[in-house]
Amino acid sequence: MALTKQDLQEIVKISSRQTEELAIMVRDVFDGIDKRFDGVDKRFDEVDKRFDGVDNCFGEVDKRFDRIDASHRTVIARLDLIETDLSHMRNLVTEVKLLRRLLKDKPSMDMFKLIDKRLLRVEKQLGFAKS
Repeated sequence: MALTKQDLQEIVKISSRQTEELAIMVRDVFDGIDKRFDGVDKRFDEVDKRFDGVDNCFGEVDKRFDRIDASHRTVIARLDLIETDLSHMRNLVTEVKLLRRLLKDKPSMDMFKLIDKRLLRVEKQLGFAKS
């Protein structure tokens, strides 16, 4: 059985209609996918905004850590200075104890002059005597 011209036209119409219906179905599916991607894009935008907020918070935390670090360095420098002063004071106390011991032994005149010079040096360092 051979196909007539009318049969071929029918086949073309049916194929054309089915192709259009398939195209509409594909378009609807892609439209649905586009809508879903739009929703995903909106959610990612919201996530980006939240991350921007988190970044700002971390920026503030970093600033606070920088201030704390600066304060910590200042405290360390002051403690170093205090430790140096204490060490110097200990040396002066040791010197005074030694001078007292020497004075208890009833020193000679030369030794007394030497002790007096050492005592004057200690007094200058303590700020008791004028330079």
